[in-house]
Amino acid sequence: MATNCKWGGAMAFSVVGGVLASCQGSAQQPTCWEPSRQVCVAPGCFDVGFAWSGQPVDFALLQDGSSQIVAYYDAERRMVVARNDGKGFKDRIILPTQVGWDSHNGIAMAKDSSGKLHLSGNMHADKMNYFVSSGRNMIQSLRAVYIGKSEIFSKVTYPKFFKDKNENLFYLFRTGVAGNGAYNLLAYDTGIRRWHSLADGPFMDFRGKGSPYIDGPHQDRSGLYHIAWTIRLDRNVENNRDIFYARSSDLIHWVNSKGVAIPTPIGVDMGEKVVDSPVGSGIINGNIRMAFDRQDRPVIIFSKYTTNATLGIFVSRLEDSRWRTALAKDLGIHAKITGGGSLDKLVWVLTPRMESDGEFHARYIAERKSYNCIVSDNKLTLEACSHESQSLTRGLMQTSRDRPGMNVKVAQVFVGATPRYLLRWETLTYNRDKPRNIAPPPSRLQLFDLRYANICHPNGN
Repeated sequence: MATNCKWGGAMAFSVVGGVLASCQGSAQQPTCWEPSRQVCVAPGCFDVGFAWSGQPVDFALLQDGSSQIVAYYDAERRMVVARNDGKGFKDRIILPTQVGWDSHNGIAMAKDSSGKLHLSGNMHADKMNYFVSSGRNMIQSLRAVYIGKSEIFSKVTYPKFFKDKNENLFYLFRTGVAGNGAYNLLAYDTGIRRWHSLADGPFMDFRGKGSPYIDGPHQDRSGLYHIAWTIRLDRNVENNRDIFYARSSDLIHWVNSKGVAIPTPIGVDMGEKVVDSPVGSGIINGNIRMAFDRQDRPVIIFSKYTTNATLGIFVSRLEDSRWRTALAKDLGIHAKITGGGSLDKLVWVLTPRMESDGEFHARYIAERKSYNCIVSDNKLTLEACSHESQSLTRGLMQTSRDRPGMNVKVAQVFVGATPRYLLRWETLTYNRDKPRNIAPPPSRLQLFDLRYANICHPNGN
């Protein structure tokens, strides 16, 4: 990014389309965003703290009114929760759990309708780590709470909080291990301040015949919930197979796209098969993403091998109770997807979404470059693809010049289809969850208010 911007005197900003687009009242411009800066000195930039950077682990970012809450692992690998009141992250707490070298141990966070903060993370087939606030200060009152003593809480992975259209809070998590796992779904009762299971046991359980890997539940405009999943037979990624689908009106009773009931717990091969793809076909759990197009049809975007033995992006869309699948883009990348642990994938499929231009967009990362494409209504191909590095925030996606070997990791908050806040830090790449001999210095963790993104670059140049 440009380096000739300097902090000036009294500043006033004009707002165009929700974005601060220009500076007024001073001959000098404000300091530009620079990923190599030691501290935030530009408008819309906040220093959160120092973050562990030995391997990528998902942090959590939550908007709470005019404040932002961040949950992360600090330089000592401790889980920290901090709140920005607009003047900086001064309110913080260190929780009694520390992350190791496992990239599965991400953090999930949500606030319920009564104002309580819920947090869960640092688990990979481990005893559940769950924290909830109890007082008026939702940060300082966070405490560890044991939800239950049954077996389902002893080997937990992939915590996820989500809300329905009525702001009811749910908690989804996997129990067991790769190749022998199940999914459990809890609902939070704000009246009695307790979680309860929506079913008598897990709602999806393959009983030792593999593990489901779920994307969802996603709620459409009519209120129905949709999920998609793949089956992984063991810890090796090459043994993923097929993509399945189900939907529900209450998260208890599940049906296929024709309304035919699917017994619960949903067992292996019991859902509606969307894609028939055997083991060794390049399907990756974590690269199956669902959203809804402008007609509110469920669309699943995923990666696997093409007939040319290259990696490709595929699109499946539900059309009149039938799934239509097409190769959307052949990436021309030759790679063999094998082994266990967290992979440093050449291709990452990101969650698709309807964007402000009225088009349904697919987003993916290929060989460390981000792309944003329009999904063609007719052909299901990816068109008008652009490098996201050309966007207003492209400077934030560049690593610091003095940190060789590092990569940028982000979390975002959206307002509608527009990104509003971006949490940024740098980390080494995935290492299949194995320790490294030497850990890098901690990374600066910073939050950016993207309404200020245009100050120095009104055209994104």
